[in-house]
Amino acid sequence: DFDENLIICKREFIQTNDGKQVPITLIYNKNLILDSKNPMLIKTYGAYGINLDISWNAEILPLIRRNWIIAMVHIRGGSELGLNWHEDGKQFNKINSINDLIQSVQWLQNQGYSNTNLTCAIASSAGAITIASAINKYPNLFKAVILKVPFVEISSIMLNENDELTIHERDEWGDPLNDKKAYDYIMSYDPYWNIPNDFETLKSFPSLLLTCSTKDFRVPCWIPAKYVTKLRYNILNCSKNNFINKILAKLSTNKQPFIVLKVNQDVGHAGDGGFYNHLEDSALEIAF
Repeated sequence: DFDENLIICKREFIQTNDGKQVPITLIYNKNLILDSKNPMLIKTYGAYGINLDISWNAEILPLIRRNWIIAMVHIRGGSELGLNWHEDGKQFNKINSINDLIQSVQWLQNQGYSNTNLTCAIASSAGAITIASAINKYPNLFKAVILKVPFVEISSIMLNENDELTIHERDEWGDPLNDKKAYDYIMSYDPYWNIPNDFETLKSFPSLLLTCSTKDFRVPCWIPAKYVTKLRYNILNCSKNNFINKILAKLSTNKQPFIVLKVNQDVGHAGDGGFYNHLEDSALEIAF
C-alpha cells in the first residue's frame, strides 16, 4: 500500500553563520502541515569524507505514515559538496561540523518543521561526535537521541600510540600526541570531556539510547560505556550537590533524561549483518 505520490523528497540549503550553504534532504508526507507540531528525525554523519546515505530505506515508512519528517543534514566533514567540504570539517575545522548541525536543526525548527520537544536524532560511529557535542552546547535541541557504536571520546584513541587505528585516524582528527594545539582543539569539543556538570543543564538533556558491540575494534565497547557512566554520575552527583537540587530531583524525575546502553554480544562495529537481527535493531530504535 505504498504510494510514492504521497511523499515529498526535497533539498533545502541553509546559510550558516560563517556563510556556508549546508544542504538538507527532507522526506515527509505531502499532506503534512508545517505548523511546528510534527515529530522530526535528524540524521547526520560528517566525517572521513563519507557522504550521508540518502538512498531509499523502507524502514522510514512507519515513521512517515505517522507524520514524521526525516531530515538528513549534510554537514561539513562529508564530501557532498566536494573535497573542500571534507577539509572544512576535519582536524582544526571539526567544530564547523558541530555548528552546521546545530544551526541546521534550529533553522528547521524555526521554519515550522518541528519543535525541540518533537525533534529526535540518530547517528553512528564518528557521526555521533557532532550530535553528542551539540547536546553539550544545546541540551534542549533534541528530545531523544540514538547513538549507535558512538565515537564519543576521541582523546583515548588518539593518545594511545599502541592502538592500531591511531596513526590512521590522525589525518581526520589531528595528532594530539605530538601537537599541543591539536590536543587542546580536540579537548574543546570531545563529547566525553565536555559533559556538563550542572544540574539545570543536565536535566534538560534528551533521552539517550547508546549501543556498543563487544567485538568492535573501531569503537571499543568501553567508550560508549564510560560516556554513559560519566553522564549518569554527573546527573546523580549534581542532583545531590545541595538540598534544593536533591528535592527537585525527587519531585521531577520525569524531567531527568532516560539513558540506556544496549550491549550487543559477539558482534563487531557493523553488527552481525543478519536480516532479522537488523530488523529487531530498527524496531528498537523506532520504539525508542
